[in-house]
Amino acid sequence: MTVVSGQNVSFDAHGRLVVWINYALEALWLLVVVLVPLAFVSQDYVLSEAKIAYLELPKIALLRTMAGLMTILWLLEWAIGPRSSGGGVSWLHPATWLAGLGAWIQASSTRWVFLAVWLFLGAVTLSTVLSASFSVSMWGEVPGQDGNSAYTTLAYLLLFGVVATHLKTRPQLWRLLGAIVVMGTLVAGYAVMEHYGQGIFDLKPLLADRRVSSTLGNPILAAAVMLMTIPISLSVAAITMRGSTRRVRFWVKAGLWVLIVSVQMQAIIYTLSRGPWIGTIFSLSVLLLLLAVFVGREALARVALVLVLAGGLTWIAISTAVSPGQSRPTVTAGAAAR
Repeated sequence: MTVVSGQNVSFDAHGRLVVWINYALEALWLLVVVLVPLAFVSQDYVLSEAKIAYLELPKIALLRTMAGLMTILWLLEWAIGPRSSGGGVSWLHPATWLAGLGAWIQASSTRWVFLAVWLFLGAVTLSTVLSASFSVSMWGEVPGQDGNSAYTTLAYLLLFGVVATHLKTRPQLWRLLGAIVVMGTLVAGYAVMEHYGQGIFDLKPLLADRRVSSTLGNPILAAAVMLMTIPISLSVAAITMRGSTRRVRFWVKAGLWVLIVSVQMQAIIYTLSRGPWIGTIFSLSVLLLLLAVFVGREALARVALVLVLAGGLTWIAISTAVSPGQSRPTVTAGAAAR
């Protein structure tokens, strides 16, 4: 007869709970990636001094809510997790800090990123505590809206911490990259619709403005999103398009990625934001260089194929389509006579 001790049953229950907590954390960060850039309410729903409060308020509320839920789950995971029995008070001795920090960084070069984040958090905390207006520094000039408040910054840092400490498997990475590509395509798709006067949700702050802003309320912010998603989309395309070029499946995948990247290219062009244009060109140049040096010619060729075809499709779409309020140049009889 097999005897199962109460300690083993408790450990199994805790293990299953930790697994479900990790699933919930991943679901939350994927929802943040997809929903926060897309979140909006009707223009008549929010009364505020800010013209784009109907776009800012739901994004910030969703971000802070998701960050709060992730914090609760993270603390719960820590509370039920295992503890080390020894050396629990060594951090109380300042003399050991530098030596411990050096050993901690030497264990992995990626920990320099964590150190930079901790230093940034310290700077934000110090500037908030010493601010001449603590409430403005802590909550923002208009609480609940976008800005550089400590509360919003802390939400971003918590999101980073959860993802950095819990993203450990290749499927998790794939799901995160897929969420970024989906979000970028949706934001870009609505920007293209907006350019052709088909913005069905009426989100544009200035109807007379030719620049599109999609669900971000600002052309520069919309272009900044495309600046991040275009290189990621091309990187994912290079990974998924493995295989022989003689197979139909390869060209089906290539066509899908060409369409996705082309939509994002059109969106960033229609924002008329020169800074993100330059940033995108620079990031694509760096991506191609890194692929050539560290990955190989095959991956470089796949990315170049998608990039060239997407660029050609974008040029055709821009040069042949006519947006509302514009007309193609025509030659009248009087003009021909002159």
